[in-house]
Amino acid sequence: MRWNSHISGMVSGLRGLLQNFRFLRQVLDLKRLKVIYYALVESRLTYGNLLWGSAAKCHIIKLERFQKRVLKLMLSRTRDYPSDKLYREADVLDIRQLFFLKCVIVKYEERLKLNYIEHDYHTRSVTQQKTRTAFCSTTVGRRSLEYLGNRLFNFLPHEIRNLKTRKKFVVRTKTFLMERSRNLIGSLME
Repeated sequence: MRWNSHISGMVSGLRGLLQNFRFLRQVLDLKRLKVIYYALVESRLTYGNLLWGSAAKCHIIKLERFQKRVLKLMLSRTRDYPSDKLYREADVLDIRQLFFLKCVIVKYEERLKLNYIEHDYHTRSVTQQKTRTAFCSTTVGRRSLEYLGNRLFNFLPHEIRNLKTRKKFVVRTKTFLMERSRNLIGSLME
């Protein structure tokens, strides 16, 4: 399935918010701007993200550019401000990190049903309770939630994967993502 028209429609629908953020940054502090960002922008970026989040990079980049424009408006930064510093200062996840988070939350909630690697001999996969990732020979298969979700879930440290509550899992995973390079997370999904 091609997501170009859907993502282009999302960007054009969100573009009207830029003018609102130009006005709001003059009257609100950063804390309140972030609340509005989460309500108006990130909520739309995460809605349906499990479906289109694994689309080709050439499509996702449109949403990423929009997200950066909003953050630069919020923080009053110039157009050439470095993206990594921008996301760190805003303390938000980029579009690929949001997809990563959604995927691992789904796999966390399914963890009782996950197919763990089982055999009699001692390996890292068994001791760290890694999930079995199915073999995929096509690009479409590698972009599926079943394949990517298990792969991304296995990328998380053992301590995070085995947290008891969903809330702690989400908080620790967000912290984990913030500490990692955006490029590393993006390369995991290619």
